[in-house]
Amino acid sequence: MSQHALRSIGSVKGGLPFISTIFLGAFLLFQVQPFVGRFILPWFGGSPAVWMTCMLFFQVMLLLGYGYAHGIVRRLPLKGQVGLHVGLLVLSLAAMPITPAEAWKPEPGDEPILRILSLLAASVGIPFLLLASTGPLLQSWFSRLHPSHSAYPLYAVSNTASLLALLTYPIAFEPSLRLQSQTLFWSIGNGLFVLLCCHCGWRVWQSSARGLLSEPAEAIDAASQPAAATSESQPVDGLTIVLWLALSTAGCVMLLATTDRLTQNVASVPFLWILPLAIYLFTFILCFDGEGWYKRDLYRWIFLVSLGSAWAILLLGSTASLMLQLAVYSLTLYASCMVCHGELVRLRPPPQHLTLFYLMLSCGGALGGVLVSLVAPMTFDTFVEYPLGLILCTVLVLFINRVDSLRSFIHKTRSSKPRAAVTLSVIAVVAVFTPDVARVGWQRYLDNNGILAATRDFYGALYVGQFEPEDPQRHQLTLVHGNIFHGSQFQHPDRKRAATFYYDLNSGAALAIQWMREQRNAPLRVGAVGLGVGTVATYAEQRDRVRFYEISSDVIDLAESYFTFMSDARDRGAEVDIALGDARIVMESELESGGGQGFDVLIIDAFSGDAVPIHLLTRECFAMYRQHLANDGVLAVHVSNRYLNLGRVVRGLAEEAGYESYWIESEEDVDRGVKESNWVLITKNPGIVVGRSQTEDSEAAGAPLVWTDDFSSLFSILK
Repeated sequence: MSQHALRSIGSVKGGLPFISTIFLGAFLLFQVQPFVGRFILPWFGGSPAVWMTCMLFFQVMLLLGYGYAHGIVRRLPLKGQVGLHVGLLVLSLAAMPITPAEAWKPEPGDEPILRILSLLAASVGIPFLLLASTGPLLQSWFSRLHPSHSAYPLYAVSNTASLLALLTYPIAFEPSLRLQSQTLFWSIGNGLFVLLCCHCGWRVWQSSARGLLSEPAEAIDAASQPAAATSESQPVDGLTIVLWLALSTAGCVMLLATTDRLTQNVASVPFLWILPLAIYLFTFILCFDGEGWYKRDLYRWIFLVSLGSAWAILLLGSTASLMLQLAVYSLTLYASCMVCHGELVRLRPPPQHLTLFYLMLSCGGALGGVLVSLVAPMTFDTFVEYPLGLILCTVLVLFINRVDSLRSFIHKTRSSKPRAAVTLSVIAVVAVFTPDVARVGWQRYLDNNGILAATRDFYGALYVGQFEPEDPQRHQLTLVHGNIFHGSQFQHPDRKRAATFYYDLNSGAALAIQWMREQRNAPLRVGAVGLGVGTVATYAEQRDRVRFYEISSDVIDLAESYFTFMSDARDRGAEVDIALGDARIVMESELESGGGQGFDVLIIDAFSGDAVPIHLLTRECFAMYRQHLANDGVLAVHVSNRYLNLGRVVRGLAEEAGYESYWIESEEDVDRGVKESNWVLITKNPGIVVGRSQTEDSEAAGAPLVWTDDFSSLFSILK
């Protein structure tokens, strides 16, 4: 909306409190999402699915908030609306501060999605719902107070504040404030918001008591509509309602699928959560601005170009650079959402149906969240949301031009019962057989690509593939997580014990175990955060004890079923066990119950795809590692990463704690199934790395950094 329209509201007596309240409410609404997600991220393994689940919760709560506002406006007199809403806002202050309680930390085996939804409902559910409902509710009250002024500029205020909240969080709030401080400041802001809302409610109450308010007929709806309405007499047919739902769902699916793609391959951090959400919200602002930003022909060409780029990036997979992925995924999301939201504006209804229009947009957002966060993980063995989102948007783009033809066909079909029966039968047959066809196609894909098993859980998609099965000497089984190889084993009996990938004899982990064995001349106690295929167990000898920490039960099942590193070690007389759960939570529990494990070597190699679980590389977590480590033991941290220079962080943590750090590189050797790897060894044992010195010109060199649970920044370590 124009600045002139917004200034007109501000110039109205009592208009400024409405602007201030809606602005602050929208800012708090979108500011709470990243910091609450950041707060609980370490409790659930740093998985990208944490943010997906948070998004699902917030979208559903937005829908409930809108439904609550719509309901009380239609069902209650004005004084009843003010009394109920202000009363609930005051009561919600009892939930401050909104810091999630430690009791919500998951236990091993807990269902993560249900746990996250429950803790969010208990921590921020009521305040968030009331914040979500206040925007449309205050627009309704303003329209009653000032029927001659359009309230729709207040919608622009809300969108602007939401976008500002998203953009300022990673730039200003996250780097400068600890999480507890963020919670405190948000709670103070919420208290101010309640006061402002009470003031607006008081003004409405007084005006109502004096009989100064207009009737809430079509004036309210007209004031809320985004642009010039279509003809008042034009009905809203079922096809239009379906398109409202489909377009809003497609935009939300693209938002969540894009976020998932980025966080799976880099790290699950607020910046990569906020960037797609900001783009999504920005397209809403442009399309609903009413100034003609959306040009159908132009944006269809932009969409087609971005669509081709996105499919090219999907084919390139992990070989594409980080900046290229960010650029292509961002452009594709922008083009997709501009098309979806632009077409929604073109299909906007007459004023009397506007509340239905907004309700269907909210339903589409919630449906998109359910499809990506709940249905897809339970239905598919791999991440298909992004290509399916591209296909859905493409179908809608091709279909939208045929809406009038289809509407005519539906009208004719209604007048012909035989034709209607045939049409319904065809739809039913397609609906029944499509899932079976998809399953058969997926199974053929697995068989043709040598994939022996595929599975997906809250922590990601996994599959076991085989390579060069025609060559007995080179035949390998490999575990892949997302696009990243997480372990491999030769199948020839003479090569089954060969350490592959990142654990060959020259790797940092292997050298640490060898040197400690030479020093100890006794059975070793080895810990490993991250199971992979259990390759560490290949170094276990009789009476050694190896303890793995693994958050995903699917990884454990695949490692035990298709790879023999652990079972072979047990046959040699070693004790090998696996602790299920997030390593940090499990190890903290071990300290509380029985003290440290006394590991001679503790290996940190936990990645989700190629994304880094940041909570395992913080000052607080390293302090816990040291309690589990023998006094002269070695902490071996795997820092191989295409995008991030993690060596600086590990070196900074070591220096701060008074430990020496050593950079170990091993080169790729295809014949031996070895990949290039980078490790940092941390120890106070002066003789553990004989002949090795700290490498000043390696990636571990440079200004050391220290991450904490309250602060971490990827920008400073981007390669």
